[in-house]
Amino acid sequence: MARARASAILLCALQCCVLWAAPSAAIGVWDDFSDGPARSTARTDQQPQRAGADDSSTTLSCPTAPRAVPLPAQLPAEIETILSGARGKLDQMWTASKAAGGSAAVVYGDRVLMTHTFGSTASPQGGHAVDGDTIFRLGSVTKVFTDLMLHRMAEDSLLHATDPITSLAPEYSPAWPGAANGSAPTPKGGTLRDLGSHMAGLPRALPCPSGECNYTTAEIMQVMNNWTLLAEPGTKLTYSNVGFALLGRLLERVDAPQYSPKGELWEDSLDKLAQVLGMGNTTARAPTDTGNLAYGLQWGQPAPLVDLGWGNPCGSVYSSANDMARLLSFLLRDGAARDDTKAQPLDSATTRRWLRDRVLSNPSNLACDNCIEFTEWGETWHIMRANIVQMGNFSQFYIVTKDGGIPGYNSYI
Repeated sequence: MARARASAILLCALQCCVLWAAPSAAIGVWDDFSDGPARSTARTDQQPQRAGADDSSTTLSCPTAPRAVPLPAQLPAEIETILSGARGKLDQMWTASKAAGGSAAVVYGDRVLMTHTFGSTASPQGGHAVDGDTIFRLGSVTKVFTDLMLHRMAEDSLLHATDPITSLAPEYSPAWPGAANGSAPTPKGGTLRDLGSHMAGLPRALPCPSGECNYTTAEIMQVMNNWTLLAEPGTKLTYSNVGFALLGRLLERVDAPQYSPKGELWEDSLDKLAQVLGMGNTTARAPTDTGNLAYGLQWGQPAPLVDLGWGNPCGSVYSSANDMARLLSFLLRDGAARDDTKAQPLDSATTRRWLRDRVLSNPSNLACDNCIEFTEWGETWHIMRANIVQMGNFSQFYIVTKDGGIPGYNSYI
């Protein structure tokens, strides 16, 4: 497996976020559209419970957290000290890992508190210093955009996230797990929400012999219908790139005339969504102008910018630190109605539910002091619970994350 040398990393913790870049080895995320989650101390010997499942031995409580308040124009000395320390840690990490280049941003609400860059774009033409607009591949962070499209259409009542997959794909019919033993499918089978939360029972990998997946949905569906699901939909987490790719392609069958007319390719809908969010350097396809593209390295050579074809909705997006800061500002915005501003594709209340909804929980990781544990799984989000006793009334809080990797790059929200 090739070692990544340049990557785009994004970290989001409720009301405070940071974006940076580093090689995969420096943060311990996995390859193959990696979704660790990074830096989690989660136990791997237990399957998390479905959210809402009965567990009499565990009491689930809602951690408290302070509400975001406006910061003064001149940041307090304590925050400046923290940001200075973050710059130093980033430089140490990038230097130790021999990263070709990186870019970082810290976001609080609509305000970018810090930007920080490192290294060069490592272009075959010689490259130049990385800046906040330098473009990286995001890998599986692409899934955030695909899930955002689903929630946008649901908010417009064009579909329901709990609609069965067959509502958009009547031809979808992989074999039911346990069918040979007489187990019958549930009335709905898998849902669109199951596809968007890795709960549809589908396998991880795209059904393509190489990275390029130049097939149609009809051709992929023929392959999938010869599969047996790994688990009954909605009951078990089976991380699935193919499930997210299928979700993105099925959304092409929904008619949203104002922003995604029926039949429009997911790639074109993604580009229009990026424009709404003010993300001018974000695209689903390799940028035509590569002058400010960061080149990830494999075996000392620029990593190929493989187009995932049919699989693009699970891992193809290109973006920059400045653009991802705009996405974070949207995610963190509170009390904004749909279209209050140009960059508001969802009502803030919908966004909050999206960030907080859980499909699985792992109560075995809840009972810890002074630790951060991977405890829950949301709709594309990894959710870690922090319990830092020294923080008093605000000792418990959640960290909502999403990471990804594609040859030469890594990403982490």
